[in-house]
Amino acid sequence: MKTLYHYTTVETLLLILNYKTLRFKSLLYVDDPLEPSTSDFGNLGGFK
Repeated sequence: MKTLYHYTTVETLLLILNYKTLRFKSLLYVDDPLEPSTSDFGNLGGFK
């Protein structure tokens, strides 16, 4: 199993734990141009 790290607020963490879901946006909307490329999962840019 791979691990996914998600930086968020405590309030949002409570919602994630309560609903047991994560919501993802398109990588076209991230503010860090290197965010689609990770050392853990390779290039996630293909999931746009």
